[in-house]
Amino acid sequence: MERYPVISSRGEILAWIVSGGEFTALYSREGRLEKLILWINSEYGINVIDYYDEKTRTLHVEDNIVTVWRHIEDVPWPPVYTIDSVDEYVEWLAEKLWSEGIKPGRAVVNYSGGKDSLAALYVLAEAGKKIGLEVYAAYVYVWPLEPKYSAKFAECSARKLGVEILGLETDRDYMASRLKNTGLPYRGVRWCTYQKLKPLKK
Repeated sequence: MERYPVISSRGEILAWIVSGGEFTALYSREGRLEKLILWINSEYGINVIDYYDEKTRTLHVEDNIVTVWRHIEDVPWPPVYTIDSVDEYVEWLAEKLWSEGIKPGRAVVNYSGGKDSLAALYVLAEAGKKIGLEVYAAYVYVWPLEPKYSAKFAECSARKLGVEILGLETDRDYMASRLKNTGLPYRGVRWCTYQKLKPLKK
């Protein structure tokens, strides 16, 4: 996962955090790793930074080695993918879509309400207006892994962009059975992702 900012009540970035199922890493504002928490259960974790080798991204405790990178993925730092102007990018995207044969019609964006899908929805909706492409957002509520307010946020944010949103949901019976039998999804075994895509395919 990418790093998320820890923001003060005044809107200042204080630190960066990235988390996986078993580990959470806390970086300073400048991007230096300061804490690496190994979660013992859902409430308690221990800082294992003294045992961590940042070059190999492994934990060393006596003769035991744990590969942290299998549990927590970090993006290169600092982030380097930027655009100078959203308006210019929208113009470029509209021209590209048109030149590749995308004609007036309808398109659906798989929308989670997160920053990445929000950006994708915005630029595609704006580019779509220029070429007659009607853009919809499709939000799949992953019961019971997501809080209900996530669905409400996705709905409100899509509407703010002037985009109609289609609300879908994963199969509750299957999700309950899978959680009971195999536990929570984790990096490398993201079975919830496949369940999220099923309603979209229908």
